[in-house]
Amino acid sequence: MKKVSHYSQTLLFNFLILETGNYHCPILRKEFTDKTSIVMIRTSGNVYCKDAVEELNVKAENWFDLISGQAFNKDDILVIQDPKHPEKRFISSFQHIQEETALANGLFFHHLLLINGSDFKNHK
Repeated sequence: MKKVSHYSQTLLFNFLILETGNYHCPILRKEFTDKTSIVMIRTSGNVYCKDAVEELNVKAENWFDLISGQAFNKDDILVIQDPKHPEKRFISSFQHIQEETALANGLFFHHLLLINGSDFKNHK
């Protein structure tokens, strides 16, 4: 099996941290909690509360990062945390985890068939 590197898809996140050690939105100065909708701008890596990006970028059609001024488009807004959909936090529901598990289970099943001397094509 060929091992695929996903390093080219790695993103760097730029969080702003208060003196207290807590993360917060650098624009609205709103502290991030488990109830905060949090987004990241892919082109800059800067992290904001969704409210700031919705009001100051999306509604205003201002497609420049609020801190760096780097251009981006709507597809570059990545949701990091969405409290309205907590089920998205469960790692077991991530597509790549499910695919790897299915692949691993399939290989394990095929391996068992070979060990038991069964014919894989005729197995039902």
